[in-house]
Amino acid sequence: MQLNDHKSNISQSSDIDMLYAINRDAAKFYSDYLMGQDGKIALDYLMKRGLNMEVIENFKLGFAPNQQDTLLKYLMAKGYDVNEMEEAGIIRKSTNGRCCDVFRNRLIFPISNIHNNIIGFGGRILSNEKTDLPTIYINTADTSIFKKRENLFGLDLAQNHCHDNIILVEGYMDVICLHQFGFKNAVACFGANLTDEQADILSQVTKEVIICMDSDAVGQFSVNKIIKKLENVNLDFKTIMLPVNMDPEAFIRKKGADKFRALVKAACDGHDNRFIKAIRCFISRRLFGIFNYIRYRRDLMI
Repeated sequence: MQLNDHKSNISQSSDIDMLYAINRDAAKFYSDYLMGQDGKIALDYLMKRGLNMEVIENFKLGFAPNQQDTLLKYLMAKGYDVNEMEEAGIIRKSTNGRCCDVFRNRLIFPISNIHNNIIGFGGRILSNEKTDLPTIYINTADTSIFKKRENLFGLDLAQNHCHDNIILVEGYMDVICLHQFGFKNAVACFGANLTDEQADILSQVTKEVIICMDSDAVGQFSVNKIIKKLENVNLDFKTIMLPVNMDPEAFIRKKGADKFRALVKAACDGHDNRFIKAIRCFISRRLFGIFNYIRYRRDLMI
């Protein structure tokens, strides 16, 4: 019985190594495509967003062609089986049995674990314009090596810089931009919600979490939920209130690293943040009411 278990463990380890290898080769394909002539539109987009080549290379950013099966053919030529690619979450089979690439015409964000193995990908369309693609962002579906709720984007690069504190943000570009400006302890929770598993991970790598969600309603509404998750794992926390209609990336690009560093230094504890947020909400509602009243009186005069 013990011998069979040992063989099973070896087989499982071999399967995991295969998935790592597929993702590694897929990431190289996406990176090479970004740096090639056909990826110029995506590279120009990144440059316009202010990213430099160093941070693009550090995060292994790439671009997926706007074709059905380019990555599929590339990986098949390397000897990988279609079922293995499907298991890795980068190839999908349609109802008619035809295989196609999951990521097409998207900027690619490789997601790595703390051992620097690529375990999944995020993909973003290049603009917010109308498109036949389903959503602005998509991620690799859960696989045997990737569970979105059990990972934090950027932790592989932040793990050596976050012993004292870690900056928690929402998105890929927030993390990448903060790293470029010197805030190497930034990670993202793949959106505005922090999971129990992610909170537990944070408790193992840092002493304090500085929460910096987007200033929109979704981001600010999530802060209290995040605080509760951090309290459950006995983590200290502080919160940053960004100006209205700003996310971390937009703030640091417009205001600079020194201004953001001042925000980090002045970060308040979560309970103070709740009070400030309540005041801001009250004021915004009152101003909105006054604006509507003025517009109503104007319409009467007309």
